[in-house]
Amino acid sequence: MRLIINEQKIKRNKKIASVFTIASLAILAAGLVFAFRPTMLLWSYVALVVGFVMTQFSMYYSSRYSRSPRYDEIMNKALETIRGDYSFYVHTTTVPHLLLGPNKFYALHPVVTPGMISYENGKWKEKGRGIMMRIVGQEGLGNPEKELAGQIQGLQDYLNENGLSYTEQPQIEPLLVVLTDRTSFGELNDAPIQIVNIKELKRTIRRFDREDPEGAISEEKLEEIKSILG
Repeated sequence: MRLIINEQKIKRNKKIASVFTIASLAILAAGLVFAFRPTMLLWSYVALVVGFVMTQFSMYYSSRYSRSPRYDEIMNKALETIRGDYSFYVHTTTVPHLLLGPNKFYALHPVVTPGMISYENGKWKEKGRGIMMRIVGQEGLGNPEKELAGQIQGLQDYLNENGLSYTEQPQIEPLLVVLTDRTSFGELNDAPIQIVNIKELKRTIRRFDREDPEGAISEEKLEEIKSILG
């Protein structure tokens, strides 16, 4: 498998994570000092709120770009022995973790929420992630359907702008990839996006390709796509 990774973006966002971490700690410390001064009690509350918000940004950037192994490193390890013509693009397109296979694209969306996820009544839900987990920055599921839709549209627009029209573009298969064993599953029968454990990721990708042998991307088009994406 070919790995194409935007090292510059990762390095830049590592620095951003460090800045947010240092700034949040400084602001929270100031808030604590203000709390012991009755005349500055209001500023203490302001500092605590601002420090908390900055902590969330710090956690977001740290989990994606600073902590090791990063999300992309976990996925790459799971896919590195996959056979065939595959290319894994990391932070180089609007889809942060994009796999190009012989038949289609795969938009891989990491899931690390430490709770139970389900899809009920047309909505994604999660249980078991208490208030303390939210405070210390444990990442939630959010709205993966909306996030992936925006990322995929951005990729399609980029390919179209660079000479590969919408009608010529391969299918893009979104997948939610669970990276931690702390995630459990509830009702998912009606989920619009398939969820796969990281241990089953390679097998799932291969199954998709086997089930659609007629949808193979021509060698000429595959080279054109690689040329566009770099």
